[in-house]
Amino acid sequence: HAFLDEAQDVPSLIVEVKVSVINTFGVPRALTRFTLLPSSLILEAAGAEKENKHKITLTTDQPPRALASLFEEYCDSQASPNAIGFKGASGNRATILVAKHSEKYRLQSDTVTMLPVLIELLLARLKKNCGPDCKVFFSSPLPASDIFNYANEHFIAKSRVKELQVSANTTNDWKSLNFAGFLQENLCQLTAQFRLIQKRLIAKYRAKNPISLKPLELLLGDTYTDISEITDKLECELENLAKAQSDLACALYLAKQLIDLLHVDKDLMSMISSLFCTNVKDLDIQAWEDVMDASFCYLLRTLLAKTEKDRLRAPHTSFDEVKDLAKFEKHLGQVLERLPKQHALKEDDDVFDKDESQKPDSDQSEEVAFCKEKS
Repeated sequence: HAFLDEAQDVPSLIVEVKVSVINTFGVPRALTRFTLLPSSLILEAAGAEKENKHKITLTTDQPPRALASLFEEYCDSQASPNAIGFKGASGNRATILVAKHSEKYRLQSDTVTMLPVLIELLLARLKKNCGPDCKVFFSSPLPASDIFNYANEHFIAKSRVKELQVSANTTNDWKSLNFAGFLQENLCQLTAQFRLIQKRLIAKYRAKNPISLKPLELLLGDTYTDISEITDKLECELENLAKAQSDLACALYLAKQLIDLLHVDKDLMSMISSLFCTNVKDLDIQAWEDVMDASFCYLLRTLLAKTEKDRLRAPHTSFDEVKDLAKFEKHLGQVLERLPKQHALKEDDDVFDKDESQKPDSDQSEEVAFCKEKS
Protein backbone atom coordinates (compact mmCIF):
# COMPACT_ATOMS: atom_id res chain seq x y z
CA HIS A 1 0.00 0.00 0.00
CA ALA A 2 1.11 3.58 -0.66
CA PHE A 3 0.06 6.60 1.36
CA LEU A 4 1.04 10.25 1.47
CA ASP A 5 3.28 11.23 4.36
CA GLU A 6 2.09 14.84 4.28
CA ALA A 7 -0.67 16.74 2.52
CA GLN A 8 1.43 18.41 -0.16
CA ASP A 9 1.96 18.22 -3.91
CA VAL A 10 4.29 15.59 -5.33
CA PRO A 11 6.30 15.84 -8.57
CA SER A 12 5.54 12.38 -9.93
CA LEU A 13 3.51 9.21 -9.42
CA ILE A 14 6.20 6.98 -10.94
CA VAL A 15 7.65 4.54 -8.43
CA GLU A 16 10.78 2.46 -8.94
CA VAL A 17 10.73 -1.14 -7.72
CA LYS A 18 14.01 -3.01 -7.27
CA VAL A 19 14.35 -6.70 -6.42
CA SER A 20 17.58 -8.58 -5.70
CA VAL A 21 17.43 -12.37 -6.04
CA ILE A 22 19.77 -15.35 -6.28
CA ASN A 23 18.82 -17.88 -8.94
CA THR A 24 19.14 -21.66 -8.74
CA PHE A 25 22.72 -21.45 -10.02
CA GLY A 26 23.74 -19.16 -7.15
CA VAL A 27 24.13 -16.11 -9.38
CA PRO A 28 22.76 -12.84 -7.94
CA ARG A 29 20.47 -10.79 -10.14
CA ALA A 30 18.89 -7.37 -9.76
CA LEU A 31 15.61 -6.46 -11.44
CA THR A 32 14.26 -2.93 -11.82
CA ARG A 33 10.77 -1.97 -12.91
CA PHE A 34 8.87 1.30 -13.04
CA THR A 35 5.15 1.63 -12.44
CA LEU A 36 2.62 4.41 -12.05
CA LEU A 37 0.76 4.76 -8.77
CA PRO A 38 -3.01 5.39 -8.86
CA SER A 39 -3.83 9.05 -9.31
CA SER A 40 -6.57 8.77 -6.67
CA LEU A 41 -3.82 8.89 -4.03
CA ILE A 42 -3.35 12.62 -4.56
CA LEU A 43 -6.13 13.82 -6.89
CA GLU A 44 -9.88 14.10 -6.64
CA ALA A 45 -12.51 15.56 -8.94
CA ALA A 46 -13.27 19.27 -8.64
CA GLY A 47 -14.91 22.01 -10.64
CA ALA A 48 -13.05 23.28 -13.68
CA GLU A 49 -11.74 26.86 -13.49
CA LYS A 50 -11.72 29.26 -16.43
CA GLU A 51 -8.66 31.32 -15.53
CA ASN A 52 -5.48 30.45 -13.66
CA LYS A 53 -2.08 32.03 -13.18
CA HIS A 54 0.13 29.32 -14.72
CA LYS A 55 -0.70 27.77 -18.10
CA ILE A 56 1.02 25.05 -20.15
CA THR A 57 -0.11 24.31 -23.73
CA LEU A 58 0.75 20.96 -25.34
CA THR A 59 0.23 19.98 -28.98
CA THR A 60 -0.19 16.45 -30.34
CA ASP A 61 -0.08 14.88 -33.80
CA GLN A 62 -3.36 13.05 -33.17
CA PRO A 63 -6.98 14.26 -33.26
CA PRO A 64 -8.12 15.63 -29.90
CA ARG A 65 -9.60 13.12 -27.50
CA ALA A 66 -12.51 13.86 -25.21
CA LEU A 67 -11.38 14.31 -21.64
CA ALA A 68 -14.24 12.10 -20.48
CA SER A 69 -12.62 9.16 -22.26
CA LEU A 70 -9.15 9.97 -20.91
CA PHE A 71 -10.19 10.57 -17.29
CA GLU A 72 -13.32 8.47 -16.85
CA GLU A 73 -13.00 8.17 -13.06
CA TYR A 74 -13.04 11.97 -12.66
CA CYS A 75 -16.02 12.71 -14.92
CA ASP A 76 -19.74 12.41 -14.38
CA SER A 77 -22.71 12.80 -16.69
CA GLN A 78 -22.92 16.56 -16.09
CA ALA A 79 -19.22 17.28 -16.64
CA SER A 80 -18.06 19.28 -19.64
CA PRO A 81 -16.41 17.13 -22.35
CA ASN A 82 -13.76 19.81 -22.97
CA ALA A 83 -12.77 20.70 -19.40
CA ILE A 84 -12.04 18.77 -16.24
CA GLY A 85 -10.96 19.99 -12.81
CA PHE A 86 -8.76 18.40 -10.16
CA LYS A 87 -8.01 19.06 -6.50
CA GLY A 88 -4.70 17.96 -5.03
CA ALA A 89 -3.88 16.65 -1.58
CA SER A 90 -2.56 20.10 -0.63
CA GLY A 91 -5.87 21.72 -1.55
CA ASN A 92 -4.57 23.34 -4.74
CA ARG A 93 -6.70 23.13 -7.87
CA ALA A 94 -5.87 22.56 -11.53
CA THR A 95 -7.78 22.28 -14.81
CA ILE A 96 -7.20 20.50 -18.13
CA LEU A 97 -8.82 21.98 -21.25
CA VAL A 98 -8.92 20.52 -24.76
CA ALA A 99 -9.41 22.59 -27.92
CA LYS A 100 -12.39 21.73 -30.10
CA HIS A 101 -10.83 22.26 -33.51
CA SER A 102 -7.09 21.78 -32.89
CA GLU A 103 -4.82 19.16 -31.36
CA LYS A 104 -4.03 21.23 -28.27
CA TYR A 105 -4.39 20.59 -24.54
CA ARG A 106 -3.99 23.32 -21.94
CA LEU A 107 -3.11 22.61 -18.33
CA GLN A 108 -3.54 25.48 -15.89
CA SER A 109 -3.30 26.05 -12.17
CA ASP A 110 -2.58 28.79 -9.67
CA THR A 111 0.50 26.86 -8.48
CA VAL A 112 3.26 25.28 -10.55
CA THR A 113 3.47 22.33 -8.16
CA MET A 114 0.19 20.87 -9.47
CA LEU A 115 1.22 20.79 -13.14
CA PRO A 116 3.90 18.03 -13.39
CA VAL A 117 1.60 15.25 -12.15
CA LEU A 118 -1.15 16.33 -14.56
CA ILE A 119 1.29 16.38 -17.49
CA GLU A 120 2.50 12.92 -16.52
CA LEU A 121 -1.06 11.56 -16.35
CA LEU A 122 -2.08 13.23 -19.61
CA LEU A 123 0.92 11.83 -21.49
CA ALA A 124 0.36 8.33 -20.12
CA ARG A 125 -3.33 8.29 -21.02
CA LEU A 126 -2.78 9.79 -24.47
CA LYS A 127 -0.28 7.05 -25.28
CA LYS A 128 -2.71 4.47 -23.92
CA ASN A 129 -5.65 5.74 -26.03
CA CYS A 130 -3.80 6.93 -29.15
CA GLY A 131 -1.02 4.36 -29.21
CA PRO A 132 2.70 4.52 -28.39
CA ASP A 133 3.39 6.47 -31.62
CA CYS A 134 1.50 9.51 -30.33
CA LYS A 135 3.84 12.49 -30.14
CA VAL A 136 3.36 15.48 -27.85
CA PHE A 137 5.14 18.80 -28.39
CA PHE A 138 5.82 21.90 -26.30
CA SER A 139 6.89 25.10 -28.05
CA SER A 140 6.49 27.87 -25.46
CA PRO A 141 9.30 29.38 -23.33
CA LEU A 142 10.37 27.37 -20.30
CA PRO A 143 9.07 28.67 -16.92
CA ALA A 144 12.40 30.04 -15.70
CA SER A 145 10.93 32.66 -13.34
CA ASP A 146 8.93 30.04 -11.44
CA ILE A 147 12.03 27.90 -10.89
CA PHE A 148 13.88 31.02 -9.70
CA ASN A 149 11.18 31.71 -7.10
CA TYR A 150 11.17 28.19 -5.70
CA ALA A 151 14.97 28.05 -5.67
CA ASN A 152 15.02 31.34 -3.74
CA GLU A 153 12.51 30.01 -1.19
CA HIS A 154 14.61 26.89 -0.74
CA PHE A 155 17.79 28.92 -0.29
CA ILE A 156 16.16 31.11 2.38
CA ALA A 157 14.76 28.10 4.25
CA LYS A 158 18.13 26.36 4.16
CA SER A 159 19.87 29.49 5.47
CA ARG A 160 17.46 29.76 8.41
CA VAL A 161 18.03 26.13 9.38
CA LYS A 162 21.78 26.69 9.16
CA GLU A 163 21.51 29.71 11.49
CA LEU A 164 19.60 27.63 14.03
CA GLN A 165 22.22 24.93 13.69
CA VAL A 166 24.86 27.45 14.76
CA SER A 167 22.61 28.58 17.63
CA ALA A 168 22.20 25.00 18.80
CA ASN A 169 25.95 24.55 18.75
CA THR A 170 26.55 27.64 20.88
CA THR A 171 23.95 26.64 23.52
CA ASN A 172 25.40 23.12 23.98
CA ASP A 173 21.82 21.84 23.84
CA TRP A 174 22.01 18.06 23.60
CA LYS A 175 18.23 17.67 23.20
CA SER A 176 17.98 19.97 20.18
CA LEU A 177 21.04 18.28 18.69
CA ASN A 178 19.45 14.89 19.16
CA PHE A 179 16.13 16.11 17.71
CA ALA A 180 17.54 17.73 14.59
CA GLY A 181 20.31 15.29 13.95
CA PHE A 182 22.87 18.11 13.89
CA LEU A 183 26.38 17.67 15.27
CA GLN A 184 25.86 13.99 15.98
CA GLU A 185 29.58 13.48 16.46
CA ASN A 186 29.33 15.48 19.72
CA LEU A 187 26.21 13.74 20.98
CA CYS A 188 28.04 11.08 23.02
CA GLN A 189 30.22 13.66 24.71
CA LEU A 190 27.28 15.95 25.52
CA THR A 191 25.22 13.02 26.84
CA ALA A 192 28.05 11.95 29.15
CA GLN A 193 28.32 15.53 30.38
CA PHE A 194 24.57 15.64 31.06
CA ARG A 195 24.71 12.40 33.07
CA LEU A 196 27.64 13.73 35.08
CA ILE A 197 25.56 16.77 36.07
CA GLN A 198 22.75 14.44 37.14
CA LYS A 199 25.13 12.53 39.40
CA ARG A 200 26.36 15.76 40.99
CA LEU A 201 22.78 16.81 41.71
CA ILE A 202 22.00 13.46 43.34
CA ALA A 203 25.14 13.78 45.45
CA LYS A 204 24.06 17.24 46.66
CA TYR A 205 20.60 15.92 47.59
CA ARG A 206 22.21 13.18 49.70
CA ALA A 207 24.57 15.57 51.49
CA LYS A 208 24.09 15.93 55.28
CA ASN A 209 24.32 19.71 55.09
CA PRO A 210 22.72 20.59 51.71
CA ILE A 211 23.13 24.08 50.41
CA SER A 212 20.43 26.11 48.68
CA LEU A 213 19.56 24.75 45.23
CA LYS A 214 17.54 27.79 44.12
CA PRO A 215 20.29 29.26 41.88
CA LEU A 216 20.66 25.87 40.22
CA GLU A 217 16.88 25.65 39.75
CA LEU A 218 16.85 29.07 38.07
CA LEU A 219 19.70 27.99 35.80
CA LEU A 220 17.89 24.79 34.87
CA GLY A 221 14.66 26.72 34.20
CA ASP A 222 16.37 29.21 31.90
CA THR A 223 18.18 26.41 30.10
CA TYR A 224 14.96 24.47 29.62
CA THR A 225 13.28 27.59 28.20
CA ASP A 226 16.11 28.08 25.72
CA ILE A 227 15.91 24.41 24.75
CA SER A 228 12.17 24.66 24.10
CA GLU A 229 12.48 27.84 22.03
CA ILE A 230 15.30 26.51 19.86
CA THR A 231 13.54 23.16 19.41
CA ASP A 232 10.27 24.80 18.35
CA LYS A 233 12.02 27.16 15.95
CA LEU A 234 14.12 24.38 14.51
CA GLU A 235 11.11 22.13 14.04
CA CYS A 236 9.20 24.91 12.27
CA GLU A 237 12.12 25.78 9.99
CA LEU A 238 12.72 22.11 9.16
CA GLU A 239 9.08 21.82 8.11
CA ASN A 240 9.47 24.92 5.94
CA LEU A 241 12.63 23.45 4.42
CA ALA A 242 10.86 20.17 3.63
CA LYS A 243 8.02 22.12 1.99
CA ALA A 244 10.50 24.20 -0.03
CA GLN A 245 12.32 21.04 -1.13
CA SER A 246 9.06 19.45 -2.27
CA ASP A 247 7.94 22.56 -4.20
CA LEU A 248 11.35 22.92 -5.83
CA ALA A 249 11.28 19.25 -6.82
CA CYS A 250 7.91 19.80 -8.54
CA ALA A 251 9.23 22.82 -10.45
CA LEU A 252 12.35 20.92 -11.55
CA TYR A 253 10.32 17.93 -12.67
CA LEU A 254 8.08 20.24 -14.68
CA ALA A 255 11.13 21.75 -16.40
CA LYS A 256 12.45 18.27 -17.11
CA GLN A 257 9.13 17.24 -18.67
CA LEU A 258 8.91 20.33 -20.87
CA ILE A 259 12.51 19.96 -22.03
CA ASP A 260 11.75 16.37 -22.97
CA LEU A 261 8.73 17.57 -24.97
CA LEU A 262 11.03 19.89 -26.91
CA HIS A 263 12.53 16.67 -28.33
CA VAL A 264 16.10 17.79 -27.85
CA ASP A 265 19.14 15.70 -28.73
CA LYS A 266 19.28 12.35 -26.90
CA ASP A 267 22.76 12.94 -25.49
CA LEU A 268 21.73 16.35 -24.21
CA MET A 269 18.48 14.98 -22.78
CA SER A 270 20.32 12.27 -20.86
CA MET A 271 22.44 14.94 -19.18
CA ILE A 272 19.39 17.10 -18.50
CA SER A 273 17.62 14.12 -16.91
CA SER A 274 20.49 13.65 -14.50
CA LEU A 275 20.81 17.41 -13.95
CA PHE A 276 17.20 18.24 -13.10
CA CYS A 277 17.07 15.68 -10.31
CA THR A 278 13.78 15.82 -8.44
CA ASN A 279 15.37 14.39 -5.30
CA VAL A 280 16.26 17.71 -3.67
CA LYS A 281 18.45 17.01 -0.65
CA ASP A 282 20.74 19.20 1.45
CA LEU A 283 23.77 17.90 3.30
CA ASP A 284 25.39 19.65 6.24
CA ILE A 285 28.48 20.48 4.16
CA GLN A 286 26.91 20.76 0.71
CA ALA A 287 23.56 22.23 -0.27
CA TRP A 288 21.49 21.52 -3.37
CA GLU A 289 22.47 24.85 -4.92
CA ASP A 290 26.18 23.94 -4.71
CA VAL A 291 25.70 20.75 -6.72
CA MET A 292 23.37 22.30 -9.27
CA ASP A 293 25.53 25.36 -9.90
CA ALA A 294 28.52 23.17 -10.73
CA SER A 295 26.34 21.13 -13.10
CA PHE A 296 25.02 24.27 -14.80
CA CYS A 297 28.54 25.60 -15.33
CA TYR A 298 29.64 22.29 -16.82
CA LEU A 299 26.69 22.26 -19.23
CA LEU A 300 27.31 25.86 -20.30
CA ARG A 301 30.93 25.03 -21.10
CA THR A 302 30.32 21.76 -22.94
CA LEU A 303 27.09 20.92 -24.75
CA LEU A 304 25.59 24.40 -24.41
CA ALA A 305 28.80 26.35 -25.06
CA LYS A 306 28.54 29.27 -27.48
CA THR A 307 32.19 29.44 -28.50
CA GLU A 308 35.24 27.21 -28.45
CA LYS A 309 36.68 29.42 -25.72
CA ASP A 310 33.90 28.35 -23.36
CA ARG A 311 34.66 24.70 -24.05
CA LEU A 312 38.29 25.15 -23.07
CA ARG A 313 37.18 26.45 -19.67
CA ALA A 314 35.32 23.23 -18.82
CA PRO A 315 38.04 21.74 -16.57
CA HIS A 316 38.05 24.92 -14.46
CA THR A 317 34.47 24.58 -13.20
CA SER A 318 34.04 26.10 -9.73
CA PHE A 319 32.81 23.97 -6.82
CA ASP A 320 32.57 26.77 -4.28
CA GLU A 321 29.66 27.21 -1.90
CA VAL A 322 26.80 29.27 -3.30
CA LYS A 323 26.39 32.28 -1.01
CA ASP A 324 24.55 34.57 -3.44
CA LEU A 325 21.77 33.40 -5.74
CA ALA A 326 22.46 36.07 -8.36
CA LYS A 327 25.07 34.00 -10.21
CA PHE A 328 23.10 30.81 -9.65
CA GLU A 329 19.99 32.31 -11.24
CA LYS A 330 22.11 33.65 -14.09
CA HIS A 331 23.53 30.19 -14.84
CA LEU A 332 20.11 28.55 -14.59
CA GLY A 333 18.59 31.18 -16.87
CA GLN A 334 21.34 30.65 -19.45
CA VAL A 335 20.73 26.89 -19.45
CA LEU A 336 16.97 27.28 -19.92
CA GLU A 337 17.53 29.94 -22.60
CA ARG A 338 20.06 27.98 -24.65
CA LEU A 339 18.22 24.66 -24.62
CA PRO A 340 15.53 25.63 -27.19
CA LYS A 341 18.17 27.38 -29.31
CA GLN A 342 20.38 24.30 -29.20
CA HIS A 343 17.40 22.24 -30.33
CA ALA A 344 16.72 24.64 -33.22
CA LEU A 345 20.37 24.55 -34.30
CA LYS A 346 20.31 20.76 -34.18
CA GLU A 347 17.26 20.66 -36.45
CA ASP A 348 18.90 23.08 -38.90
CA ASP A 349 22.02 20.90 -39.00
CA ASP A 350 19.93 17.80 -39.67
CA VAL A 351 18.08 19.51 -42.52
CA PHE A 352 21.35 20.78 -43.98
CA ASP A 353 22.93 17.31 -43.79
CA LYS A 354 19.86 15.84 -45.46
CA ASP A 355 19.99 18.37 -48.31
CA GLU A 356 23.70 17.80 -48.78
CA SER A 357 23.20 14.04 -48.96
CA GLN A 358 20.55 14.47 -51.67
CA LYS A 359 22.80 16.65 -53.85
CA PRO A 360 24.78 14.75 -56.52
CA ASP A 361 28.54 14.75 -56.27
CA SER A 362 30.11 17.57 -58.35
CA ASP A 363 32.66 15.30 -60.06
CA GLN A 364 30.01 12.74 -60.85
CA SER A 365 27.67 15.37 -62.33
CA GLU A 366 30.45 16.76 -64.53
CA GLU A 367 31.25 13.26 -65.79
CA VAL A 368 27.60 12.64 -66.67
CA ALA A 369 27.40 15.94 -68.54
CA PHE A 370 30.60 15.16 -70.47
CA CYS A 371 29.26 11.74 -71.51
CA LYS A 372 26.06 13.33 -72.77
CA GLU A 373 27.97 15.86 -74.87
CA LYS A 374 30.21 13.15 -76.29
CA SER A 375 27.26 10.99 -77.26
